[in-house]
This record gives sequence, structure tokens and C-alpha cells, in this order.
Amino acid sequence: MGRRVITMGSLVAPIPQSGMFIAWSLRKVVDSYTGYAVRVRRSSDNAEADVAFDSTGRVSGSSLIDLGGDLTTWSGSSALYIRKLYDQMQNHDCGQSVAGNQPRLYLSGGYGGNAYIDYDGSNDYLGTANVLRPATDLTVVTFSSMDVNSSGHWLVNQRNNLAGGDQWQVVVAPPGSYSYLPVVSVFDTTRTNNLISDSVAAPISTYVQYALTLSGSLIKFYKNSNNIGTLTMSGTPALSSVPIYIGTSGWNLGALLWNGPIDEIIIYSRALNLSEINAINNR
Repeated sequence: MGRRVITMGSLVAPIPQSGMFIAWSLRKVVDSYTGYAVRVRRSSDNAEADVAFDSTGRVSGSSLIDLGGDLTTWSGSSALYIRKLYDQMQNHDCGQSVAGNQPRLYLSGGYGGNAYIDYDGSNDYLGTANVLRPATDLTVVTFSSMDVNSSGHWLVNQRNNLAGGDQWQVVVAPPGSYSYLPVVSVFDTTRTNNLISDSVAAPISTYVQYALTLSGSLIKFYKNSNNIGTLTMSGTPALSSVPIYIGTSGWNLGALLWNGPIDEIIIYSRALNLSEINAINNR
């Protein structure tokens, strides 16, 4: 079964292309990309299909699949689950082989009425193989919503429990010093957690864009294109080859699970400025 197809849609909105390293999204964000958006599993028989972007550059019921026909016809009354998010930069796909841990794909009802990926807060998460960023400078831009805010919820992170394996994270903190606050952090080579938190608890059932940037030793945290915090790191940013996880912590895999939609994660090997982050938030 071939992965490549001619993508029908154009970019939904102009997105900064320079320095883009990874792009997982239900909309087309890489101008030159001609591959599939996602691979899905059909609940009725566990059959799988690769799904293209539709003519508007989004995943929808009219998206064509590699088996022929459109996604609505193929899925019928079955539920759809995410087997793999294809990286539009073709560097690192993100997936889940265990059926019970796959988040669900809904074809409508998300932001703007569009498709969305729902993490159930019980066991859903996706992960990559080992990833080594090409530079210490970094931008991570996410687009998500939370159904509940009752404990720690890890949105996306590059962490493990080995020395030197912690890199960065975007989370909603568990009870404690930063109870229920959105937090971004970058770890240095001594595993010191250089952290910036919001001052307001994460909203419920509301889509939010969070962005983490790192330029040299300067960390910035953006929420809906507003800079809500800046911090100078105490040491050298860690840079090693470990997986990226969506919906759980790589430090405590299968715990601290996200509950709600996560529709987009874009990672750059440079620090974006405010106008560029705002351009990504133009939906």
C-alpha cells in the first residue's frame, strides 16, 4: 500500500515554512507536501486506511483514502481511531499501534465545525521513534482544548526518565505549586526544569493555541498569540535523541493523560516571532 498521493487541498492559511521540522495537523500546513494526513482504523473490523486532505486542505468526510472512495463511505457507521499522524515535513510520523490507546477521530464538531482528534483521558496517546532536533533553538505550537481540568494533563513533550533525556514540555500542571495552570518548560543538561506558567487556569471546552519558543537561553510562552512570560535559562538546553509524546508524559508513559481534542502540533528548529505565531493561529 503506497503512502504517497497528490494532496488535493492548498494551504488553509499562510503558515511560516522556514525552519519547520515537524508538522502534525488535520489541515495542510506544508506548502510542498503531497502525502496523506493521517492513517485511521475502522472499529468494525480493524481495517486501516490512509486519508488525504480534501479540496479545502483539511481532513473531512470527503477526504479520499488510499483504498478508493471517500472517508465517510468507507467508515460507514463505524468509529474511526488514529493509527498514525503523518509528518508533513516527512521526518517523524507519530502513531499508536495498540488499538485501545488510539485517540478517536471525529469528522465534525471540532473548531469551526471541522474534524478533530479526541483523547479520552484514560489511555489515549501517540508517540514517535527517537527524535533529534537539528538545533537547540526551538518553537512548539499547539492547538487543543480540554474537556476537564482535574489533574496533570500532558499535551506534548520530549521527555524520558533517563539522565539527559528531558528536553521540553507543554502541559497543564497537576495539583501543587502550579495547580491546573498551563506550563511550558525547557530542561538544561543538568535536568533543571526552566519553567514558565500562566497565571490563569486552563479553560474548559475552549480551543487554545499554546506556543513555546527557545532562542539561545531565552524561553518565551505564548497563549493565543499573546506573550505571557519570558525566562532566561540557567544552563545549556538539553539536546538528545528521545521520542516525542502527544497526550501523555514520556517521563511517566501512560499517565498524566490529556482529556480533549489535540488537532495540531508544529515544531520548528528556530524561534518564531509573534507575527509568525499569529499567522499559525489564523484558521
